[in-house]
Amino acid sequence: SAEQDARGEQAVIDALHAEMQIIESEAVHTSETSYERRPGTTIVHRAEALLVAEYEETLTGLSVKRIRTPAGVTDLYITGPDGVEVIEAKSGSDRRFVRQALGQLLDYAPHSPAPASRLAALFPVRPAEADIALLHRYGIDCIYRTEPNVFARREAPAEARTHMQKLWHG
Repeated sequence: SAEQDARGEQAVIDALHAEMQIIESEAVHTSETSYERRPGTTIVHRAEALLVAEYEETLTGLSVKRIRTPAGVTDLYITGPDGVEVIEAKSGSDRRFVRQALGQLLDYAPHSPAPASRLAALFPVRPAEADIALLHRYGIDCIYRTEPNVFARREAPAEARTHMQKLWHG
């Protein structure tokens, strides 16, 4: 109908104005694939663990632990005079790592033994401003390494944190 066509055209205009693109859905030409790996030794660099250990050294007067939840194991579970903070660390700072941290933190938060006052994502370098804004939208702080044993914290807006705490606590 003409009304449906007009709505469809308006959706395209709105998407273009929002700097988004409407594209065709992905075609699937095969339902499976395979590859072979040579046997051998795989070396795993523990960048996340090293980052967590370095950050932990900067914390004083706080109880620093980890918690095992049905959603997984947190990198840090910190209790202190300001309450409980759950931190997820990542070995990189690009968008995929930011999204992983966001998802994990939102998954861990409802399982915190005490309601979390803060959620924070820890990165080896400062993420892009748009990625920090993504964390802040969900009330999550961004912590990043600026030099050895020095970390900066970009706090989420208090109103976003307060709003999201209701969801964090399940």
